[in-house]
Amino acid sequence: MVNGIAALRRHRVLGAASVSAIATVVLAGCSGSSSDEGKEVRFGETASVTGYKDAKVDVTVERLEQGGSSDLSVLKDASKYAGRTPYYLRYKLTKTEAVQSGGASTYFSVTDGNKKRLTKLTILGALDTTGDPKNPLKYRGFEKCETSSTSDFEKAAPGQSVTGCAVYVADAGAGAPTSVTWEQGSKTLATWK
Repeated sequence: MVNGIAALRRHRVLGAASVSAIATVVLAGCSGSSSDEGKEVRFGETASVTGYKDAKVDVTVERLEQGGSSDLSVLKDASKYAGRTPYYLRYKLTKTEAVQSGGASTYFSVTDGNKKRLTKLTILGALDTTGDPKNPLKYRGFEKCETSSTSDFEKAAPGQSVTGCAVYVADAGAGAPTSVTWEQGSKTLATWK
């Protein structure tokens, strides 16, 4: 069974023996369309944007995959997501300069055809006991979608990439997502369609 807690990094597992999830709504400024502020590219194309601590990073939104509501049945609080459709945002982050920490932080937002934001679902992995004294714990994540590894990105040399996935959930009856944006503050730096 999978339990729910929010966190910024999947590597900060608090010893809980289950995977957790809490939906967080990503809020935007109330000004009109922000897609004119940044570069518009197609899925699969790369945009150079500002990331954590104003470091430059190349971001590629590879695709959005529609899941099934049954994908979320492994969550302890799965009833909260009944009738909602998960979408998996597959992306690649390429390090363009030396970054000390936090470089794998992402600033994505996903919207449907009515410009309604989907809810980002943060799912943390868990540590399960194995019974093996040499390796007493085993990490278990959400198999459908694993986020990028902050430590892998930090260790990467400029020019190297990490891949990741983020889960977004549409309300029952909502349309499919049509765009992904990379936002920092109130500015949209890139839009993938």
